[in-house]
Amino acid sequence: MKPRICIVGAGSISPFHIEAAEAAGFELFAICARPDSNRARLLFKRFGFKKLFSDLSEIESSKPDAIAILSNTENLFKIYQNMKLLQVPILIEKPVVNSIYEFPDDVDLDCNDTLVGYNRRFYSSVQFVKKHLNEVTPANSNWTISELSSFSDSKNDLRIKAIRENAVHILDLMAYLFGSVKNISTERIFDSNGIKFISSLVKFNSGAVATINLSLNSPNLYGGKILTTKFLLQLKPIEILEQYSCIEIFDPNKDSLTRRYKLSGPNWKIDQVDLEFKAGFYKQYTELKNLVEGIPRVRGATLRDAKYALTLAEALLDPKFVSDSFSSN
Repeated sequence: MKPRICIVGAGSISPFHIEAAEAAGFELFAICARPDSNRARLLFKRFGFKKLFSDLSEIESSKPDAIAILSNTENLFKIYQNMKLLQVPILIEKPVVNSIYEFPDDVDLDCNDTLVGYNRRFYSSVQFVKKHLNEVTPANSNWTISELSSFSDSKNDLRIKAIRENAVHILDLMAYLFGSVKNISTERIFDSNGIKFISSLVKFNSGAVATINLSLNSPNLYGGKILTTKFLLQLKPIEILEQYSCIEIFDPNKDSLTRRYKLSGPNWKIDQVDLEFKAGFYKQYTELKNLVEGIPRVRGATLRDAKYALTLAEALLDPKFVSDSFSSN
């Protein structure tokens, strides 16, 4: 029999989760949302859930095999605390809480049955980079983080929210690839509304070094460049990998009066499941299903990882933040 999953939340991201969960081998048992949620009713019919719940107590009494918590950030951890009592594997969306200061002291950060929704870890492009980094000396990398890029302006509280809720995707990815941070130095530029640009130099305990260039309300794209002893690995967007191993030089000719240079290297092909589903989601739900079956996690993020990503976010935002606390989180 297929393990039964209950989806909590019916926001715009929910259909992508539902499709991936079903494809990974879950039975779509129930969806739970507010009693007045028309979107939940539509998803209930569209995907053929067995049950439509409007209260968390209904989940508790039905005893599903797994739960995915997809609510807004303000409610994520509150729901998690209730659902954790069921002692079943739980996928909870990032960032779990609004800021690092909201993590309770008594929470089990290493709970084996909790998976935090940092789906970029599961990209085939990221897994290629991870494997390559395991085979070479420490790397140098540069990461571009662009938040609210489709807005011409925004208030500072929205900018801070974007960093804590979305930029943490890249911050978690950096920690996943390079390990714990040794120290970080940051410079900030402000406009009339608040933080506009953030530039950071990050040193990892592994010996790797990275720069972060974060912009708000500016036309830019997410991306990462990782330089190793063998390759330049470029992620732009993060789902797509280009690898370069050499530079080709073209001397001036009748068509070009100047010398030209071109990066070249072996071709890389994206995993088909990253095209069929929202990238990373299918493999993330496969890992959640493995947890149901008693198979240990391989790459999924823990609550400790989520707290660490928020720690890095706070270091970007707060000049008074003590970076010495990184390795202890």
